[in-house]
Amino acid sequence: MKVAAAAPPARRLALAATVLVTVAAGLALSGVVSATGRGFPAPTPRAECGPGARPEGDVQGRVPLADHESGRAARGYLCNTRQVAHQGTTGGFKVLRYTDRLGHTCAFYDASQLLPVSTPFQSSEGTGVTVLAMDDPRRPRVTTSLTTPTMLSPHESLLLNERRGLLAAVLGNQFASVGVLEIYDVQTDCRAPRLLSRTTEAVLGHESGWAPDGRTFYAASSGGQTFAAIDVSDPTAPERLFTQIGVNYHGMRLSDDGRTLF
Repeated sequence: MKVAAAAPPARRLALAATVLVTVAAGLALSGVVSATGRGFPAPTPRAECGPGARPEGDVQGRVPLADHESGRAARGYLCNTRQVAHQGTTGGFKVLRYTDRLGHTCAFYDASQLLPVSTPFQSSEGTGVTVLAMDDPRRPRVTTSLTTPTMLSPHESLLLNERRGLLAAVLGNQFASVGVLEIYDVQTDCRAPRLLSRTTEAVLGHESGWAPDGRTFYAASSGGQTFAAIDVSDPTAPERLFTQIGVNYHGMRLSDDGRTLF
C-alpha cells in the first residue's frame, strides 16, 4: 500500500484557504437557491388568530417566562381552535388517533406521566393507556385501559403505525428501564386493543420510532445509551436485528421511504 507524503506547511495552508473559500461561496449561494432547489425552506408564517383566541404573548409555540410567573400560562393558549370535549385530568406524553378497518375512530393516551411519582395523583382515574371511542368527538367514551406492564409506564415510547394498525410501546421512564416491548392490534377493533406480544427485544426503554411500512420498530434509551432495531414483520414474534451501545438518540422519526432515521 502506498501512502502519500504529507504536504508542506505552506501548501497545506493554501489548500485550507481554498477549502474555506469554497465553503463560504457555497454558503453564500445557498441563500439564493430557488424554492424548488435544496435550500432551506422559508420559516412558517405567523398564524393570524381569529375571535376567541388566547394566543401566546411571545413567539408562537413558546410559553414566555412572564406567563409562568404571572399565572397566565395556567389558562392555556388557543389559536383558531376551540375545545369541543374534555376527558381526564392527568396525561403523559402522547395522544394518538386511529380509524380501524370497521370505521371506528379511537384515541389513545398514556395517563401515567412519571411513575411512581405521579401515582398519588392518578388514583381516581387509574393508570396505563386510556382507550377512547371517538366516533362522536363531542362525547369521547372510555372503552378500556391498557394496564399491562409496559402500558403502565410507556414514557415517550407509545407510538402507532397506521398502515398496519399496530400500537406499540416500551417500558420506560425519564432515565431508562428494562426494554419490555408490547405490541397491540388495533386494526381489528380499536376500541378493544388485543395484545399480540411481549418481549425484551428493545434492550432498554425511553423513546421509539416506527418504519412507515410497520415492519421495523426502533427503541432507544437516553439514560442507558442504547438503540435497537426490531423486526416486527410478525408482530407476535418480534426479533432484534441490530443493537448499538453508547449512543443518545431521542425523538426518532423516519423518512417516508423508511431509509433515513432522524
